[in-house]
Amino acid sequence: MMKLKEAVYTVPRRWPEAGAEKCDIQLRKAGGESAKSPLIGNALTWRPPAPVWCTIGGMIVYFLRHASAGQPVVNSREDEKRPIDKEGEKQSHDVGHLLAAMKVEVDVIISSPLTRALQTAEIVAGDSSHQNKIVTDDAMRPGATYDQFQDLLTRYRKNEAIMVVGHNPSITGFVQRLLTGNESRDWFEFKKGAIVKVEVEGRQASLQWVMTPKMARALQTASATKSRPNTSRK
Repeated sequence: MMKLKEAVYTVPRRWPEAGAEKCDIQLRKAGGESAKSPLIGNALTWRPPAPVWCTIGGMIVYFLRHASAGQPVVNSREDEKRPIDKEGEKQSHDVGHLLAAMKVEVDVIISSPLTRALQTAEIVAGDSSHQNKIVTDDAMRPGATYDQFQDLLTRYRKNEAIMVVGHNPSITGFVQRLLTGNESRDWFEFKKGAIVKVEVEGRQASLQWVMTPKMARALQTASATKSRPNTSRK
């Protein structure tokens, strides 16, 4: 397991600093390649599989995994309609309320079209006072590829902050590859209803924090307890 100290991963300077108009979009198909460089502090240098690094000037990406939704259904079409359960509703509210308390604002929320992801997105959006309509995109489906996710990032590159809502295994793979260049690195567990903040700046992506619903609930409880006035009986 990879130890998370300060997860900042830097892409080599040989990649252009130019904007999207100067990037060769066909490079997306090239595939990633390890630069085999030594660790520099806590940073791992690698060659990205796509020009996403030269098309994104600076953006925050919040990754939200759908909340608890019971057991999978064998029929894939029916499984797409599977809703979140009572625990999932609670998890979504916990995360949404915390984001509101943190004053987190995003320009757009992009969700998988599957019911459980959309319901999670709707609750979090409502609790955090997000005004815009939620957008659905197949790039956030469970079986979506990293190429599809990169296309999504490129399409929304002009936004300051976005939230993407999806499923395992794809959403975990997207986070891991965005940060390390390798989807198969098993260095964190993306729990249901959890949210991950990643900052993308030019050729650098950095992990800011990971928050589970249980952590969100605990933080809110602690905050509420701390804000209560001290009283004493006389």
